[in-house]
Amino acid sequence: MSKMLYNPTNEVLSFAYGGITFFFNPQERKKVEDAAGKHLLHNLGARGLTVLEYGCDEAKIEKDAVERNINFKRNMVVEFNQRNEQRKQTNFAYLAPTKEVKEYAIELGMGLLEPFSPRDREHEGMASMMSEINALKRIIEGLSKNMTPEAAGEAQPQGDLNQKVPKQRGA
Repeated sequence: MSKMLYNPTNEVLSFAYGGITFFFNPQERKKVEDAAGKHLLHNLGARGLTVLEYGCDEAKIEKDAVERNINFKRNMVVEFNQRNEQRKQTNFAYLAPTKEVKEYAIELGMGLLEPFSPRDREHEGMASMMSEINALKRIIEGLSKNMTPEAAGEAQPQGDLNQKVPKQRGA
């Protein structure tokens, strides 16, 4: 027999069984053998992978799976923050968040406990300053192209530069 597995979440789920890696793209349905299906559901069920059976209410199953996925992401961010808070109180170095945890925090609008990361407002301020700096650089480049050498303070040399200047005696 086989099972029809369904990934109703917005992320790619992957796991290995028997030396074969199974990938489930968002909204993808895939038929797998029973043993592999049970293994994948056991390991990826909390992240939103679900099984579809004949005659089931797909809308309800999808809603439950997406809710499990959101809870999984929330738990990952909360556990990361708890670990870093615990490390802070015991004077250990902070842990760096993984790419996935950062994405989950952004998606859910949650903050991460990081010592040296710029906060959102600071980051927005730095981004606006960088755009202003780039705009000013473009203006300066445009003005410098339009300048004549005299206006730029680069006076034209008088005479031949290779000509030797006679030495003056007694001066």
